[in-house]
Amino acid sequence: MTSIDHALDRHAHAATTTAKPAARDLAAWQWAAPLGAALACTAAATIQLTHPEYTDVDPLNDGTFLALLALTVVSFHAVRRMVGGSAWPAWLATVGISLLIVGVVVGLVQGTDPEWFFALAGPGLLSWLVASIALAIRAWRTRTLPRWCMPIFALQVSFVVMASNAGGALVAAIMWAAVAHRIARRA
Repeated sequence: MTSIDHALDRHAHAATTTAKPAARDLAAWQWAAPLGAALACTAAATIQLTHPEYTDVDPLNDGTFLALLALTVVSFHAVRRMVGGSAWPAWLATVGISLLIVGVVVGLVQGTDPEWFFALAGPGLLSWLVASIALAIRAWRTRTLPRWCMPIFALQVSFVVMASNAGGALVAAIMWAAVAHRIARRA
């Protein structure tokens, strides 16, 4: 047996004799994604409010928006785990937000928004909206998240994207912070 085999055997033995399963360890950290989304929303709103003269592609603004999108995807899965039920809303949000991520990344690389971005943005935003509404309804029914968060959760696309120039992402930031707090308390 090689030293690698011995190390793998020790690791396998340690993994089977641990008191806490790995899934529980992961679940204990699920609050981090919504907290990150809250921070990214706060940063995005601050940038939008302090630099309203948004140009075609702004690395600071678009980079922050990219982080916000990525953290929102992970947060959807954390919320879905908490409320239970079908995983389709989280996966629909993943697909929709991923379409937006593709457009933002290409825009950052090229230095200009791609002409085809709106072909991705429309279905991406619609998928995100439908997934948000579905997951908010599930959370409302299971009473796992604060009731006041559910309308904001359902309409987060409106706050983060449509009302971004007015600092709408701050509303989403407050909601994500409350979600992170609730997940952390339940972990």
